[in-house]
Amino acid sequence: MYLTYRFRIYPNESQSALLDNKFLLAQTAYNQLVAWHYASLQKDKSYDSQIQALPPVGCSCDHLADQLLTETNRYNLTDRSIVISAIRYFVRNRKKAVETQIRLHYKSVNKSKQICSFNAKGQLNQIGDNCLHIVLLGDLKTSMTRKVLGRIINITISKTITGRYYICLLAKKVDSKKTLLKTMQKKSLKIVGVDMGISHFIILSDGTKYENPRFMGNRLKKLQQSHRHFSRKEKNSKNRDKARISLACQYEHVYNQRNGFLQRLSTELIKEYDIIAVESLDIKHMMHQSPLARKIADAAWRQFILMLQYKAEWYGKILIQIPRYLPSTKKCCRCQTINNNLTLNDRTWVCTKCNTSHDRDINAAINILVAGTRQIIKKWPTLDQAALKPSLSDKR
Repeated sequence: MYLTYRFRIYPNESQSALLDNKFLLAQTAYNQLVAWHYASLQKDKSYDSQIQALPPVGCSCDHLADQLLTETNRYNLTDRSIVISAIRYFVRNRKKAVETQIRLHYKSVNKSKQICSFNAKGQLNQIGDNCLHIVLLGDLKTSMTRKVLGRIINITISKTITGRYYICLLAKKVDSKKTLLKTMQKKSLKIVGVDMGISHFIILSDGTKYENPRFMGNRLKKLQQSHRHFSRKEKNSKNRDKARISLACQYEHVYNQRNGFLQRLSTELIKEYDIIAVESLDIKHMMHQSPLARKIADAAWRQFILMLQYKAEWYGKILIQIPRYLPSTKKCCRCQTINNNLTLNDRTWVCTKCNTSHDRDINAAINILVAGTRQIIKKWPTLDQAALKPSLSDKR
């Protein structure tokens, strides 16, 4: 299992200048590969005959590292590692661009964050709680919020548009498959259904509702004002750069708020329950068709599900995604009658067959729980069904 730890670093002026130089090296190598890619497609006559043609899509391009390095840094192992990482990043993006029929874009200094990655072998040592020693930079001040577990195999340093530096440590640790088997052998397995919405972020089958923070919606007026200030500045001026950085800081603040909320909530659910059932949503289609596209994007349901997926692997828990076309909202959780007349404005409804009063979201979460229970029994036929302890609300 591979884990990535991300910490903020605080380089001094000389270290920042050195990092900017390495960012420029990675950016130049990537942009040169993109230029070669388009030149080879167009069969440009100005294409240097001494440069080998790019191999087929999906094949390795590591042999092009010597042509992207100058004579001064050709024998520098760190620079070579940075260039090879940029090459592999290009190979991945090239393959994706061909499959999805989109264009490859050049890397800009101002419009995208800058990244350089290199091998961690013999490069990193930890000094104290908030200090790292990297051969490339020397002693580096950082904020280590947690202990790194496993063997560090790669280091990635990034710089955001707002000028903040971060270090990502890729570590390899022992797989957690044994933990999953231990979980399935427990005498009591807590299983819960999760329904996602707009008014409330998630609703559990036991009736618990988590409010939607709406980080983007609460800051929308300030963002609109900042966009107006930015658009009024003269191009290529210092004031425009200041407005751009100010605007980027606000977007980064919204991202950090949302990411922190999703991290805390997903960890809470994973630690509390052994089996979590969620509905697989076609979010892209929903954003194209729904007038609530901005609110759906602000909720970040897909990011939340991805967090549940990898944290379930960490802690040995199970995440079940039920089919997206299950009528979880319209189906009565007691008699299974489907109410086709239900609209989006109906937050509560009464079943015409069994006269049960339903809360729309809790009823959907219970139906998701039932569908998830059926899937887990089908997937694990040897599971003791008496061990399943569903979390159900009294309002059903």
